[in-house]
Amino acid sequence: MKAIADIVREEEVDLLVSGALPKEGLFKYFVGSIARKLCRAVDCSVLLMTAPQKKAHPCRVIAVNTDMDACDGSTVNVAFRFADCFSSEEVHLVQELDPHRVKVRVEDDSSLDAFNTAKEVLRESETVRLQAMIEGIHRPERAHTQTDFVFGKPGVTLAHYAQSIRSDLIVTNAPTDKSRLIDRVFMSGIEYILGDLPCDIMLVRKTQ
Repeated sequence: MKAIADIVREEEVDLLVSGALPKEGLFKYFVGSIARKLCRAVDCSVLLMTAPQKKAHPCRVIAVNTDMDACDGSTVNVAFRFADCFSSEEVHLVQELDPHRVKVRVEDDSSLDAFNTAKEVLRESETVRLQAMIEGIHRPERAHTQTDFVFGKPGVTLAHYAQSIRSDLIVTNAPTDKSRLIDRVFMSGIEYILGDLPCDIMLVRKTQ
């Protein structure tokens, strides 16, 4: 692992491509797989491929994690460039909305209406944020771009949604923190996705 990280740093590598098991076994999950450690050890973006092939396979659908803690304009830009390079058909800007951000408890029909109203307000505020984030970024030439809002647990919801739209690639920011055992016991966010890859994943590392 250190040897790879050293080469990446010395050669100023921009992108490291690596194979990865789609689903980790129980032992690998708790000990930490090579792919999981690799994406934190190197100072560049990482493309994890679940089924590397000599002959290129189509990247028809791309899902981009646009969570405020996992994305910025550079992440979306990478996704759009991938879409152009691979002549993708669809790019989904996926925003996971944690239900806990809606500060309304549902107890009756009246509170349910208030809950739905609060969800819509949250959705609208996130729409404004996303529009500001992607403003000025060159859109893909051929791919249809759409914004999808999904309520649920971060990471878990993204993985399930990526499966539902038959995504070929997920694009998200690379993790900046070290992987801890407790994070794998109570999985969420990037740990869930890395433990059970629904498809290839591009982990974008911000450059200084």
